[in-house]
Amino acid sequence: INVAAHGADMCSMAKRLNIMYSALSSELPPTSNNEPDLIILEFAVNDYQGQDHLVDIDHKKSVFFDGFRGLVLCAEVVVHSLYTRFPNTAIMFLETQTANYARKTGALLHMGVAQQYQIPVVSYAEAMFHQYHRLIQELEKRDMMTLSFKDDEWMMDGGIGISSDTTTNSSQYASAIFPYPHGCSPCQPQYIEKQFRQGYCKSICTIISHSALIPGRKLVCNEKDGGLPEGRNECFVPFFAHDEVHPSAAGHAIIMDLVVDALASTQQRVCEKEYVPQKDSLP
Repeated sequence: INVAAHGADMCSMAKRLNIMYSALSSELPPTSNNEPDLIILEFAVNDYQGQDHLVDIDHKKSVFFDGFRGLVLCAEVVVHSLYTRFPNTAIMFLETQTANYARKTGALLHMGVAQQYQIPVVSYAEAMFHQYHRLIQELEKRDMMTLSFKDDEWMMDGGIGISSDTTTNSSQYASAIFPYPHGCSPCQPQYIEKQFRQGYCKSICTIISHSALIPGRKLVCNEKDGGLPEGRNECFVPFFAHDEVHPSAAGHAIIMDLVVDALASTQQRVCEKEYVPQKDSLP
């Protein structure tokens, strides 16, 4: 059951808990005893630059912006209220990150609450972005101005050996430099919702250019405008959506795998008596 609201931060959720409880009660199955098994809190991006307080902190450079204590307090209010309402429900923090380096996250703001209430934290950012940084470094070695790669760098079967396509850059799992999904993929606009296709895919070059991390550095990114040398390709990351903010379908699948792995591995440790579950722990 998804009760998310676009752009909402943790304080927004704290104000709307009663609405959420009402929505949940109408959707939970009769066998649930009116308690969900698991609640996942995913506010890493919105708790730093959510629409509810974007105007206040957009210019800030530090995660400890004016008002961060209020967001930490809101996180504790939400967690305390959830445990009071659903004492048998497990809670998990899921920390995501955007492709745009200029957009920080509020993940650090959740750590104190997670530690205090012994809530597990699953980090999509830590799982995926180390390799993303390595990919950017490899592209900079190849061409500092275009962050592109050569035609002959496409990997057979995306480097993972599950596609039968003989043309290495036509498969859904096509990849260059690193195996899929950590390498460069071609833009596949057919997987973008029709209403958003006008924005096209965003390459790493475009994302870095929008981030403006290096003042005065002018990147040449757009292949459609003839900006790339012949025989070179733009690098698109398959787990990023077209808008530089949200995960793609592949990114959401990776997030789901991380959550399932956290639940399954904890259960396995309990069954093998490597871990003694405490109150509020998973699963």
